[in-house]
Amino acid sequence: MALIYLSCAWVAGIYLGSKFALPLALIFIGLAPLPLLFLFHQHRKTIILAAVCLIAFFGGALCFQASLPPDNESHLQFYNNKEKEVEIKGVIKADPEVRDKATHIRLSATEIKEDNGWQEVSGDALLFVHRYPDYHYSDVLIAKGRLETPPQLDDFDYKGYLERQGIYSTMLYPDIEILETGKGFKPLEWAYGLRNRLFQTLAQVLPEPQASLAQGVILGIRYNIPAEIKDNFVQTGTAHILAISGVNLSIIAGMLLSIGIWLFGKRRYIYVWPALGIIWLYTLITGMNPPVVRGAIMASLFLAAAIWLGSHRTRLSKATTWVKSGVSKSTDLVSQIPKRYVIPPLLVLAILSSVAAASMPDDKLHISFLDVGQGDAILIQKGSQQALIDGGPSPQALTVGLGEQMPFWDRTIELVILTHPHSDHLAGLLEVLPRYKVNQVLYPDLDYKILSSLLDYESSLYDEWLDLIKEKDIKYTLAQAGQQIDLGDGVIIKVLNPQTPLLTGTASDINNNSVVLRLTMGRASFLLAADIKQEAESKLIGQRADLAGTVLKVAHHGSATSTSPEFLAVVDPKAAVISVGENRYGHPSDEVVERLKKEVGSENIFRTDKQGTIEFITDGERLWGKIKSKHP
Repeated sequence: MALIYLSCAWVAGIYLGSKFALPLALIFIGLAPLPLLFLFHQHRKTIILAAVCLIAFFGGALCFQASLPPDNESHLQFYNNKEKEVEIKGVIKADPEVRDKATHIRLSATEIKEDNGWQEVSGDALLFVHRYPDYHYSDVLIAKGRLETPPQLDDFDYKGYLERQGIYSTMLYPDIEILETGKGFKPLEWAYGLRNRLFQTLAQVLPEPQASLAQGVILGIRYNIPAEIKDNFVQTGTAHILAISGVNLSIIAGMLLSIGIWLFGKRRYIYVWPALGIIWLYTLITGMNPPVVRGAIMASLFLAAAIWLGSHRTRLSKATTWVKSGVSKSTDLVSQIPKRYVIPPLLVLAILSSVAAASMPDDKLHISFLDVGQGDAILIQKGSQQALIDGGPSPQALTVGLGEQMPFWDRTIELVILTHPHSDHLAGLLEVLPRYKVNQVLYPDLDYKILSSLLDYESSLYDEWLDLIKEKDIKYTLAQAGQQIDLGDGVIIKVLNPQTPLLTGTASDINNNSVVLRLTMGRASFLLAADIKQEAESKLIGQRADLAGTVLKVAHHGSATSTSPEFLAVVDPKAAVISVGENRYGHPSDEVVERLKKEVGSENIFRTDKQGTIEFITDGERLWGKIKSKHP
């Protein structure tokens, strides 16, 4: 009961501290009951308990107040919600959380700049920045933007969640300058570097969503797991599998002990120490989260107990003999199991083999318009060869789509084509180049004047694209009209756009100079119109380009500035695909949809936002349409 009284006093004190600012001297009130010990000897326990409870009560209040940051100019949160932007200088305190379209950075501030110049400051801020370029633990940054108090969400105490981590300020998409690198704690910097290399290795050898699941279970990096996969785990009551806990560390400890005994034998129990070291290294790599630390402590106690058991082996020899005898009898019993019980495991093995065999490619041409949201991503497959055209705005959506469409064992894409460097076509590709072995890339050669119309974020994406091509030493070709790519077995890709010279002075030079492709196999043809507008359509018509296509990938997500009646008449499609997602632009235009209905019929218009991934299959003579999936 004494512990209950103390706990209640502590909690009540915390509540008091949240309401009132109390002086430190109040904690000495806990000494007030002690003189009563001289008068009431028979109630000593009660008096001492009352004194300790008073100390706990005022101690809880003072502890709560001490946990709050000072609200003055020396602390970062003082500058929250100001009208003007500020500049803060600081170091990245933890490994950044790289999510689908953004990165979360915990910046430990050291200085802040307002009108009066730079001055010292303390406190952590959570920065929400674009996913590219990459940032790392120990980078020194200057971030310019507005500091804000974390919002209180309807169904989640987000403000309290951050405050428990010591974060009282946020900054949304600031301008960032990297001043220095490698200014953190060197062992932690090495551990985070190892963690990121393991993260990339899993991404390279596994398709999605298996890769993100493995990253969550093994490394504790769960923020890349697709939302629908997380929901499935929650609904089935198995979400705990995604969190690193004592179970994971028990498995690791058992493996390490076996390896240690195999390497060093059981003499002097050397095999225990490497296991202890690696377990705590693993705990460090996974982020030192409380559940992992608790699991590491329990694993350490287990290993320490194995030291103790080893020293008392003589005493336990009889028990060991008894256990071995039991195991021997169990083995004999297992050997007598009827053969019919062996059939289920063999059946499972047969099913798995059948699944692998079913994923083997056929000899037909498959063209999949992937459901990646408001953007384009088209996968062309013939046999074991793949060509990927654009990557959409979401790296996660693209990698999940590729995982569904490609054989799980195929980690090579022969050709990647970027039609133009807008983010809704480029962003996803920046995850493909590190994950897959890409043999060749094709993209338009746009001059500086045209590229200058890109948004700052899109410019950083395009710079990252060029850097990855150079870093991976990928063969590249600059696209221009007249080029032809032979994928083999009669599959031909012709480049119809961009023209030479490039179109300039149009409503959007980047869109009008995007790569337009015509894919053919036998009598089947696909016109992939990228994001061209009516200026480029008119130019192609005037040059008598071969625009005829059985299937038209509608330009610019069905925008009213594309797919003119004249263009449709020349293409003369039998089906149309609109790659589109939820957007604020009104895509696809009602006018364009009505125009397509008259041309191909409403039943032959396919939309990724309504039907999900859309696949066409052809043998060169016949053409089949197939709706693959629609993620919620």
